[in-house]
Amino acid sequence: MCASAFFSSDAAGRKSAEYTAWKTAFIQECPANASAVVKNGGGVYSEGIGYGMLLAANNNDQPLFDKLWKFYSDHLDKNGLMDWAMDACAAPGDNTANAAADGDLDAALGLVVANKVWGGYLAKAQSLIGKIKQFETDSCSNGLVVLRPGDAWGGCSDPGNPGKVNPSYFSPGHYRVFATVDTANAAFWTKLAADSYTLLAQYQTAMNGLVPEWGYNDGRIDSATYDYNACRTPWRVAMDYMWFCTPEAKTFLQKISTFVDGKGGVTSTGYANNSAFVGAFADSGIAVSQAKIDAYVKSWMGATGMDDTPYFQGTLRRLYLLVAGGQFLSGQ
Repeated sequence: MCASAFFSSDAAGRKSAEYTAWKTAFIQECPANASAVVKNGGGVYSEGIGYGMLLAANNNDQPLFDKLWKFYSDHLDKNGLMDWAMDACAAPGDNTANAAADGDLDAALGLVVANKVWGGYLAKAQSLIGKIKQFETDSCSNGLVVLRPGDAWGGCSDPGNPGKVNPSYFSPGHYRVFATVDTANAAFWTKLAADSYTLLAQYQTAMNGLVPEWGYNDGRIDSATYDYNACRTPWRVAMDYMWFCTPEAKTFLQKISTFVDGKGGVTSTGYANNSAFVGAFADSGIAVSQAKIDAYVKSWMGATGMDDTPYFQGTLRRLYLLVAGGQFLSGQ
């Protein structure tokens, strides 16, 4: 844990109650297959399975973790990665939807954390990390290594979408953890983390401290829009800072905080009044000061009219609170 980071006792104190409420609202058991999903209406996304595995591992809930991992493992595509979308409790099999890198990254980190908490998941983590490296990363002609949006498109090997990346999938803290598990490829994961910050810095320069929904491997932005993809980026970067004190993460988060303060606070930025946006902005405070993270969390938790009833906002709320409270495990 980074000794220079600041965390909110208010956020930390909410952990148990928030997790219980999240399970009640969003977990659907799949008895026919001894599995479970994080439901999004009548469907499920691989991102939701990854989020759920992280929440279960961080809340010492091995029964739910194993059921979510069972669902992931029952719905693999030809590359051994989960198809990104399907009906909730779908029968096992490959629906050829292809994979999304963010869900795979979070599932892999969930396995690393699970191995630390309970043991017995290391080989599974190493196998999934290897597939992510093989199918969801690219080495580009400009010397950068990038994360592809999935295993079937984007990155530098897709002629139909040359160089296209999703900045909100960039997870430098995950990569540093992977380097300690996939030791033979430690240099690769370290470079992927460094190159991710090269691009994030270029995106922030172009967007007044924020990042775009989609960008390219040469630093160009696809459109100057900060929406329900991009809003997660401060959370992903904050994990890297809280675990590793990464200077680039601190710089990134301080720029987010400067943007937030310039708008009058985390609930005054003009973006949607829900935790997907507000909570991620709040997480930037861990790199600024104790007073800042305390004020951001107080404003976030005290906001009126906030709509966290949908799966996406409600699930991210709990993940963001783990970071704000200094409780998000790295597995190390």
